[in-house]
Amino acid sequence: MALTSLLSLRTEILLRVDDATNGYFSTSEVNNLINRSGRQLVSKLATQGGVRHRICRGVITMIPTTERYSWPSLDTYTGEGGQTLMQLLGVTALFGTQQRQRLGRMSWNNRERYVNSTANWTYGADIAYEYDPNAILFYPTPNRVVQVEILFVPPWKELGLDLDTYNGINGFDTWIVANVCAQAAAKESDTEQMQFYMNEREAVWADMIALATTTDEGDAGVMVDMEGYLGGPLEPAALEW
Repeated sequence: MALTSLLSLRTEILLRVDDATNGYFSTSEVNNLINRSGRQLVSKLATQGGVRHRICRGVITMIPTTERYSWPSLDTYTGEGGQTLMQLLGVTALFGTQQRQRLGRMSWNNRERYVNSTANWTYGADIAYEYDPNAILFYPTPNRVVQVEILFVPPWKELGLDLDTYNGINGFDTWIVANVCAQAAAKESDTEQMQFYMNEREAVWADMIALATTTDEGDAGVMVDMEGYLGGPLEPAALEW
């Protein structure tokens, strides 16, 4: 891992910005630009085909007669709390050691098939989930206690304290630095500096995508943050490998 703190990101940015010493850029303004750039970067990675910047695993325990559940708030791979969902990768019901069942998403044109179903929650049953921005729903309504595994990509986690960290992996934090510096140069109306930082940003992005296509010779289209493996192996089927 290549952890970098909010303080180190801000310090590097202010060292690069020409007018930093005269208070033209406040600490809070730079912090806001860092977090905004982080959100942009993670969104770009999430929408880039085949790229998985980070994979989290959450578990939801079914409650009989309850169909609606909040998205997991804990990454069981790392034990880190406060996670939210940005991109859903897979939903798997854990009926037993050798009874892991991948659940499909319910299509609206077939909704009555699941909503009106009275099927029991057993291995092999016709079960589906419904995606909601703030929750996940299961049909038919669970009638027993079963754990469901959610694999997902979380959004950018806001850096609020100087010691809060971001995993820049192999220098990818440079994208954030260059992006913020480009915005600072735009505020200073320094076209030359702005173009310089935009070029640097694009060069780092090209490196990120190149790594994403060559990380694993067996599955060259997927980049995975290896810290996600601390809790155990991923289920290949859940990631559509």
